[in-house]
Amino acid sequence: MSRASAVQPAPGVYVGAANVIAAVMLLIEFGMLRQALARDQVRLYMAQSTLISVLAVVIAADRGLPDLYVLAALSAALKVVAVPLVLRRLLGRAGPDEEGPAGVAGSHTLDADPRAPRQGRVAVYRRPDPAAGVSR
Repeated sequence: MSRASAVQPAPGVYVGAANVIAAVMLLIEFGMLRQALARDQVRLYMAQSTLISVLAVVIAADRGLPDLYVLAALSAALKVVAVPLVLRRLLGRAGPDEEGPAGVAGSHTLDADPRAPRQGRVAVYRRPDPAAGVSR
């Protein structure tokens, strides 16, 4: 095998852009796991959905798939605009007292409920908030 045939060409611009978008998506996913407030998670969801739409446009441009442009526009309209608007409206109705923390970084946990009968039931309950001094 000659040396010229063993060397592979450098990846194209589209492949590089797709790899960068995938790396940023991973960072945003870690941010969503770390973020405690639901409103901030909605913002990160919007950013992640935007990147998915951009990735769809990059793939459509690279592979010449015009239907993927329509899918990217539909995804952007729904996941970047419509869903976050609905979620923000629902969070606004909940008020600051009911919103509370959410996600992995929040104070909700899935654990054996100490008040449940010993039949193996699992319930979601809130751990006491050490900053407040009393449990909710």
